[in-house]
Amino acid sequence: MDAYLTDDYLELFRGLERLGPGSADDTRRALALLPAVPRRRVLDIGCGTGPAARLLAAHTAAEIVALDDHAPNLDALQRLSTGQLWAGRISVCHASMSAIPFPEAHFELLWAEGSAYLMGFEAALKSWRRLLEPGGHLVVSDLVWRDHPPAPLARAFWQDDYPDMRDTETRLAQARAAGYRPRAHFELSAAAWAHYYQPLAANLQTLRPRLGHRAAWQAIDNEIEVWRRHGEDFAYVMMVLQREA
Repeated sequence: MDAYLTDDYLELFRGLERLGPGSADDTRRALALLPAVPRRRVLDIGCGTGPAARLLAAHTAAEIVALDDHAPNLDALQRLSTGQLWAGRISVCHASMSAIPFPEAHFELLWAEGSAYLMGFEAALKSWRRLLEPGGHLVVSDLVWRDHPPAPLARAFWQDDYPDMRDTETRLAQARAAGYRPRAHFELSAAAWAHYYQPLAANLQTLRPRLGHRAAWQAIDNEIEVWRRHGEDFAYVMMVLQREA
C-alpha cells in the first residue's frame, strides 16, 4: 500500500531485513517444490531488502533480477550481498511491479513473497504472466483466511487493511483463471511470522516516545496485537504456480 511509503512507516521499518512474514526455511521449501532448479533468469518482484533474492542466488546458478520501487531497499540488498560469491549474479531494477520493464517470456521463474497484494492478487497474476516463458513458474505468497470463522477483531482489522483478503481455495481458483496450474502450496511457518513481527515490535517500542501518537505507529501496533491474539484465524500461504502454455 502507498501508506507504507510515508515517512512514519519508513522509519518504523528502517533497519529491518524482512518487510513481511517469511523465513529462509520457507523460501528453501518453496524452491524445493519446483520441478527443476532454475538455471537462467529469475525475477524477484517486490524484493524489499532481498532476503529471497539472496537465498535464490546462493542456491541456484541463475541470474537474479531483484525489482523494487523503493531505492533504499535495493541499496540495502546490494550492501547485504557485498563479498558473497554469488553477488555478481544479482542485479537490481528500480521499477514498479505494475510496469515491469522486461519483454515477454523473459524469465523461467518469478518470485513474489508478500508483494502481490500491492497490485491486487488477481491483477498481479494476470499482469506478470507475460513475463514467464511457457511452462515457467511463479512462486507467490499471500495472506489468507483459514477455514473457520475468524474472531470479530481479526475480521474487522483485515477487512479494513486488506479488503481483498480471501481463503486459499479462492486464491488457487483465481490462479487457474489467470492461466496458471497450481502445483503445490503450504502455509508459512510460525517462524516466518516471528522473523517479521518481533524486530518490528522492537522498533515500535524504541520509537514509541516520538511516534507513539502517530497513525502509522498505532496501525502497526494494532496489527501485531491482532496477530498475537488471533493469529490462528489467518495464514500466509506460499503457492507454486506453473504458467499454462
